[in-house]
Amino acid sequence: MIKNKINNYIRKSKEYSKKVVIAIVGNAKEITKVDEDYTNGTSIVSEYYALQKFNQIVDTLKSEGFETISYYDEMDFIYDVLTHRIRNNYYKPIIVFNFAQKGIVHGRKSLIPLFCEMNSIIHTNSDPMVCSLTREKYFWYKLLNGICPVCPTWEYDAKLNWNSGKPETGTKVIAKLENQCSSIGLTSENVFTFSDAKIDFLYNLSTKYSCRVILQKFIEGYEVEFPFCYDGNEAFCLKPQGIKIKGENYIGEKILDYDARRTHSYEFYNFDEFNPELSQDISSSIVRVAKIMNLQGMGRIDCRIDKADNFFITDINSNPHLIEIASPSESLKQLGFSEYSDLLNLIIGITITRHPNQIML
Repeated sequence: MIKNKINNYIRKSKEYSKKVVIAIVGNAKEITKVDEDYTNGTSIVSEYYALQKFNQIVDTLKSEGFETISYYDEMDFIYDVLTHRIRNNYYKPIIVFNFAQKGIVHGRKSLIPLFCEMNSIIHTNSDPMVCSLTREKYFWYKLLNGICPVCPTWEYDAKLNWNSGKPETGTKVIAKLENQCSSIGLTSENVFTFSDAKIDFLYNLSTKYSCRVILQKFIEGYEVEFPFCYDGNEAFCLKPQGIKIKGENYIGEKILDYDARRTHSYEFYNFDEFNPELSQDISSSIVRVAKIMNLQGMGRIDCRIDKADNFFITDINSNPHLIEIASPSESLKQLGFSEYSDLLNLIIGITITRHPNQIML
């Protein structure tokens, strides 16, 4: 059933390959100018695509017959639209394939979706509110708490202290920056048993990154990424990707910290084969969350699972990495879609399906 749905989206993308222009808007290492970054050994550039990976997207789409335009800085794309370089001169509808997030400001992943929607331009992302909401871990925790399994979470601010209580002394927790991903600011020191003696650590973390910090109850066990698709009507999960560290499916107290994410020092395994019943149970919850939060396009939700098969949502990403070694691509391969073009066509096909009235051809 899922394979049929994926094939339908891929066919739709191929059908429109000569009828639309794909504007690829993203950030590339060594190309995108970094105007604002952290100065403490952690760089926002870790979220940018390697130039080779950026160009692979361009070359793959061209090989599928699409006309493409590339932007390595979202402000260049915005300038070209505002000056009518691409808005009025193109003879085909434009679809923006976006993975841009330049800078360190809150809501930066929402800039292109917001700009596109204000200018009636089709884009591959969720709407701008959703893109911002998924970055704010404490906010979506409060939204989903009581609806689906989410980790108990507390929020700390260097200026305001605790916004809504704090963990009990002796609770094992993991400290994360509230609105960052790619494990920025995350090291093994961020997992600890809570006590007031840790307030200085939290204060320093919050101050260093000018960001609120959340504490999630730490779940020892498995970590699994669930890529999913939602076209505004139908939602489904792809094959869930378990995280394997040093050959072990059960990673216990280990985490994917900043260095592990940056160097990709971990592997994926098919969690659906490892535990099919639990995989189906979690997938049902993921689909529900996607619909509740209106996470359209392709997204990814991460879970930690304890030894008793209790699962907890820990992270939500409305715009996951789409390189070949990331979980969406690996998941498609396990479903029998081995070509990188399948992933890109799937995303474009979903996007066209989401906007039936904007592409009148």
